This record gives sequence, structure tokens and C-alpha cells, in this order.
Amino acid sequence: MALDTETTSTDPMRRRHVGMSLATKAGEGFYIPVAHRYLGAPKQLSVEVVREIVGPLLADPSVKKVAHHLKYDEIVLRRNGMAIGGDVFDTMIASYLLDPETTNGLKDVARRELGVTMTTYDQVYEQATRSQLASTRCRSIAQPTTRRRTQICRSRSSNAIRRASMKRGSAI
Repeated sequence: MALDTETTSTDPMRRRHVGMSLATKAGEGFYIPVAHRYLGAPKQLSVEVVREIVGPLLADPSVKKVAHHLKYDEIVLRRNGMAIGGDVFDTMIASYLLDPETTNGLKDVARRELGVTMTTYDQVYEQATRSQLASTRCRSIAQPTTRRRTQICRSRSSNAIRRASMKRGSAI
């Protein structure tokens, strides 16, 4: 089983756990959202529910686990009450053992060893933002006393209202 945790920081001791990815066969993976906070975010699972359902699978010694930078994921999971048991394989350590002189980040290893170009966070964020903007209606209200305009947007998906101020003549 391949696993990865998604967090708010590269420091596992200062992070907030926001999700987890699991895959048991090639081309098929699952993402478990835990604590996403954004306009239109789907309902999130609590860490307690995830721990109850996924925890035994992670701890099962008969299930082999694969991850990139497993030490980080293990710290995040342990801080949320989930332990990893059984055989593990860390692709970052394997990459280092094969060639300690090269970069060992996941995107670099995927490109070098598999010929795969991974989607970057910026690409995912840009796509999500475009999708969110496409489903949002906005109107601009002038505020003559401050020479600013307020953009009021109503998302069709969540009916939430977002306000953004901008100087006259600029665009969001």
C-alpha cells in the first residue's frame, strides 16, 4: 500500500494534518480529506474517524507500506495516534542509496526513474482557483471616500460571500 500525508508545513512537528492519500494498486488511489479550510470545501472527516478506520490498516504487519520520505509521514501519523507497522519501503532512501549525489525529491525521482512529470501544487491550486472563479458571480461596489472598490462574490456552489478590496483601476 502506498501512502502519503498532506500537511500545512514541511516541518512535521509544526504542521496541521489536512489529508492522506492511499493506493493499493497502480492507477487507483484515494484521498481522505481531514482538515481542509477553503470556500466550498467538502465535508471533512475527523481525525478520530480516520484513526478508527485507517489506523488498523496502517498498523497491520501483513500490509507492506511504501512512501516517499516515510519518516515525515510517520511523525505526522503518530502525532495523530496512528502507528505504521510491518515492512516499509521509503523511495527517498532508495533513491539516495542508488545515487547520493543527485536530488531525491519525489518529483525528481518520479521524472528520473519513471519518466513521469508530476503535477505541481501551483498547477493544482491554479486549476482549483479557475474552477472556483468560473462558478462565482461578482459585482463591484465603489467606495468614494477611500478610493477603493470592494468586490463582492457569491459562489454558486456554497452561497458563501467573499470580499476583496482593490485600488481603483486594478483587477483581482
